Order: sequence, then structure tokens, then C-alpha cells
Amino acid sequence: MQDSISNTPELFKPGQLVYPNAPHFKGTGVFQTAGRTRANLAGRVVSYVTGAGAKGTKAPASSADLTVLTARGIGLLRSLEDPEADPEDRTMNYISDGFVCVPTEDLLAINTHPYVRVTAAGDEVLGTLRSDSDGGDGVQVTWMKVVEVISSSLAIVRVDLGAAPSVALPRRGSLSLLIADLTTGAAFSLPLPDETITITKIKTTVQGATTTTGTAILTASINATPITTGVITIAIGAVAGELDECVPSAANVSDGADDVLNIAVTGLQDAAAAQANLVIEYTF
Repeated sequence: MQDSISNTPELFKPGQLVYPNAPHFKGTGVFQTAGRTRANLAGRVVSYVTGAGAKGTKAPASSADLTVLTARGIGLLRSLEDPEADPEDRTMNYISDGFVCVPTEDLLAINTHPYVRVTAAGDEVLGTLRSDSDGGDGVQVTWMKVVEVISSSLAIVRVDLGAAPSVALPRRGSLSLLIADLTTGAAFSLPLPDETITITKIKTTVQGATTTTGTAILTASINATPITTGVITIAIGAVAGELDECVPSAANVSDGADDVLNIAVTGLQDAAAAQANLVIEYTF
């Protein structure tokens, strides 16, 4: 009698990896669920939220969620001991390349690209795979292919996020500079990082003394090029702690080639004791 070896999972649990040690498997670290989810996301397609507020994974709510968000993949519980447990606010893994056991709404066909539910009603769950668009409630994804059908509610798919475009999640940083003199003619400079950055906001707070006589105008430049809308006006009578800011709209990219941020002070402000703390926020 010849022994046989099965490559399918022993326990067909949603989100379970198949051949996790094979060369084609690639994990992408961990991320958090964003907000509260209506159902377990293990084994379902998820999207990554990059906007204001909670950042992390969520079930897709529209076709746009499958194309414009950063991380797309299969949500996996860190522990397979209890795959049906609610993963809200737990850390989850994300697979970009490999084979995963997934729950399905109906019987899928081998070697086809499945559809992902983006509109749900009743007992339907966002992010679940199915065989067709269900009248427009599902969107087909080409970065996933069905490789084995276990039942009408379970299948094994190959995930290859390299087959789909992705949007890079921007990293953020900040730099600070003391503006020790707010009188006309003062000038200050700050070396910028040795990598390409985009300055997204410039902020100041007054310190030392209340400004008198007139305004202090701070104009920011990268090297000798003024940053478009990179001007902060500190009003007369501004007291210590007062916040002012501007949002650059152009000429705000440093290419990392020994660039310097320059701040020139103009205006009528003449209180020598008045200073400002300046902070730039940037993405890279």
C-alpha cells in the first residue's frame, strides 16, 4: 500500500494557512482592526483605512475599497485555536502571497477569480467570497484564484497581491526649529532629511513675550525656492502659546539632496523678547 500526503488543511478553519512554510508564502506583519466589525473577518477580504481617526483593517463597503486602500488580503486570526472568536480590536495577520482556506457563500469553480461581497444584507458578511457579482453586490478580484473547492461554503484560494495595484501608506515625521527673533530681517535654517519628503504643514507657537507694534511674517523656503502657501502670520498682540499654521500647496518637496528649510522673518513686529517654536510636519 502506498502512503499518500494531503496538502489541504487538516481542520478547514476560515483563515487557516495552507503550506505556511512553502517558499510562496509571504506574511506582511500585523495590523489592527479599525472600529468595530459586524462579523469575524478571519478568512475574508479586508481593506486598510489610512484616513483620519482609527487606522487599520475593515470589511470592504464598496468596490473602491478593493482598489484604493493600502492593504488588501485575507484577515487571519493570530491563533487558530478559536477561529470563530470575534477578532474585534485584536491584532490580525495579513498575507500577500500564499494559500488560504476561506469561507464562501456558494460553490466556487477551480481556476477562477472569485468575487468579493461589498454590499451585505441580512446574514451576508462583507468581504466573503462568492462565484458571481450577485446582481452587483460583489466585485471580482484578479489577485486571487480558486485552487481547491472543499464544499459550497469553503474553498482554498491562492493570494497574489502582486497582481493588483497598491497604494503606498505614507510614513510621517516632524522637525522643530526655534525662531529666536521675530523682528524683521531675522533668518533661520534647518537641514532636511536625506530622503525625499513632502512638507504638509508648518506650525508655530509664540513664546517669551507678547508681540507688539505689528505682525511677524514667517516665509518658508526649501533652499532658495519659497514654499507655495508656506507663509505664517503672527498677529500683533499674540501671547505666549498662541498657535498659527499654514498648509503648503506646492514647491513643498525636498529631494533629500542636502536641502535646507529656510525661514525669513519680515513685518513690523519689534518685541525683541518674542520668539516662536516652529514645527514642520511631513510625509515620506
